[in-house]
Amino acid sequence: TTQLSFTNTTSINSPAVFNVTSYLSPNSATCFGNQSTAVTTGCTYPAYNVSYINNGGKRTAYAAYMQGEYHLSDPLSVVLGIRYSSERKYDYYGSNSTLAQTGLPLSLDPTLHTLPISDFLPNGRPLIYRADPYKNSNWAPRVGINFKANDDVLLYAFWQRAFKSGGFNANAADLAAFRTPYGPQTVDNFEGGMKAEFFDHKLRVNLSGFYGKYNGLQRSQVTASNTAPSGVTTVTSNTADLKSYGLELEIAAKPTKDLTLFVNGAWNKAYYTRYCADLNGAEASSTPTLAPALAVCGPITTVVSSTGATTYLVPQDYSANRPLRAPRWDITAGFTQNVTIGTGTLSLTGSMNYRSSVDTDLLNRLYSFRPAMTVFDATIKWAPDNGDYSISLWGRNLTNQIQVLGYTPVGNTFAFASPTPPRQYGVAMNVNF
Repeated sequence: TTQLSFTNTTSINSPAVFNVTSYLSPNSATCFGNQSTAVTTGCTYPAYNVSYINNGGKRTAYAAYMQGEYHLSDPLSVVLGIRYSSERKYDYYGSNSTLAQTGLPLSLDPTLHTLPISDFLPNGRPLIYRADPYKNSNWAPRVGINFKANDDVLLYAFWQRAFKSGGFNANAADLAAFRTPYGPQTVDNFEGGMKAEFFDHKLRVNLSGFYGKYNGLQRSQVTASNTAPSGVTTVTSNTADLKSYGLELEIAAKPTKDLTLFVNGAWNKAYYTRYCADLNGAEASSTPTLAPALAVCGPITTVVSSTGATTYLVPQDYSANRPLRAPRWDITAGFTQNVTIGTGTLSLTGSMNYRSSVDTDLLNRLYSFRPAMTVFDATIKWAPDNGDYSISLWGRNLTNQIQVLGYTPVGNTFAFASPTPPRQYGVAMNVNF
C-alpha cells in the first residue's frame, strides 16, 4: 500500500490543486497558491506537511480439505469433512514520515525518503516499521446428513465451522498499531434445506434455512498508543460477535425449450451479540458526550498526548447498531430468451435486483446509510451453433441508480466515500479454443 498525503496544518484554506507531478520531478512543487514558498514543503503554499506511507508484506498460505460420505441406508448418508488452513504473514514493513524530517532533498522521490539504518528518527519518532511474523492455523470440521427422498429430491442438513485468519494493521501510520496483530474470526454455520427438480426437470427449487454464529469479528476501534502523538490510534481488533439467520430460495423454470425464468431471494436477520469498543475516539471527559445514550461496557483508559493533554477512551455498547452491509432482503429475478437465427442463437437476458437498505459505516452515521436499491441489467448475446465464439452487448444498472458504497470518516476532518457503480455498457467477445 502506498499513500502520499498533504496535510494543511494552518487555518488557511487549502489550494484546489496540488501538482504531484511537479513535486516528484527535480523541480519543486507548485501548490497554486499566492503565499511565499514554504521551506518544509518546497511548494508555494505555507505550512503543508507532506507525508509518505509505504506499507507491505508477504503471506504464505496452505490449505487441505478432505470429505467422505457413508451410506447408512440407500437414501440416508452421513457426510464428514475437515479442512486444515495455515497462514503465515511475514516481512511486514511500514514507512510513515513527513518528508522534511528525513533531511533528504524535497524534490527526491518520496519512496527514497527512508532511513534503513534505524527504526527511528533522531527525535525518537518511528520512520521504518517492522513486525514479527504472525501465524494462524485452524482445523475446520463439517458434519452433515443427506436424505435422498427420490431421484429428484434431496434433503440435507449440516454444521460447518469456517475460519478467517488474523493479520496486521498494515495501513497504520502508527508504530504500536502496526505491530499489534488482530486475531482470527470464526463462524459456526448450521444449514438445512432441500434441492429438488420437478416436471421432468423443467422446474428446479432449492430452499434452505441457515443460522450462523460469528465469534471474534474483525472490526475497527480506537485504542491507546504510546507511539502516536495524540496518544490514540485506530486498529482492527476482535471486538464483536454476531448472529445471523435467514432463508434462501432459488427457483428456475423452463416453460419452453428457449425460455428460462429465474428468481433468487434471501431474507436475513443479522445482529451483534457483543460490540464493546470506543468508536468515537478520545474525549475530554470520562463521561461520553458524543454518544451519551450508549452504555459504558468496559474500563475507561486515560490518554496523555505528546503535548500533555489528557483525554479518555470510553468503550461503549454498540451491539444495537446494524451490522455492516447486511440487507434484510436481497432478491433477483430475470429471464433468458433464446431465438434461433440462421446458424446461431441470439440470447436476450434481463434481470432485476432489489436489495433493501444497509449501513456502510460501523457507527451507522447518516451519510453511511444506503437506501433500498433496484438495479436492472440486460445482455444480448449471439453465438454460432459450433460454439467457437460469442459476441455480447451488455448494460448494467440501466436506470443509473447511484448510492453510497462505502463511507469511512477520518477523525472530525474528512471522510473517504465511494459510490456504487454507475450505468455501464459495453461489448464483449469470447473465443473458445
